[in-house]
Amino acid sequence: MLAIVVAYCLMIGSRQFTHHQLVDTGFKGMGELLPLVSIVLLSLTLGASLKELGTGVFVASLVGDYLPIYLIVPVLFLTGAVMSFTTGTSWGTFAILIPIGVPLIQALGLPPSLVVGAILGGGIFGDHCSPISDTSAVSAIASGCDLLTHVKTQLPYALVGGGLTFVAYLVTSLIVL
Repeated sequence: MLAIVVAYCLMIGSRQFTHHQLVDTGFKGMGELLPLVSIVLLSLTLGASLKELGTGVFVASLVGDYLPIYLIVPVLFLTGAVMSFTTGTSWGTFAILIPIGVPLIQALGLPPSLVVGAILGGGIFGDHCSPISDTSAVSAIASGCDLLTHVKTQLPYALVGGGLTFVAYLVTSLIVL
């Protein structure tokens, strides 16, 4: 709020903008952020609901029976990547997957840092590659290029990094577990 007040005072002081123009610009900016805030709030709500319903414990019981233990961490990385790529939000992915991952840690005795790292890494990786992510949009604007062009040029590098990370999680899981 202080930054908004300072920016408003500086812009009014420069006499390049009127009060009406600044208020209009402020509301347009808030309007652009509203979908992002809504997605994060809804995903936090979904994550809290999943926690209350015991989804993490349920998934832990299923995963323990049907998935080899060394594949759990790499699968969490891939799940986080797909979720954040399709939704465009890493924070929403964290809010959904962490309540599922923590019971896996407790039920199966997995290393907490490895599981949480896979969830956070997958969320950031997918968010970085997503064309609907706010960070991709800001990066495209800052670099002065079209959004889809920016995504297409960064995608090969990100996929190489993501692929190497997946292999690293797989190898680490084989060694640790």
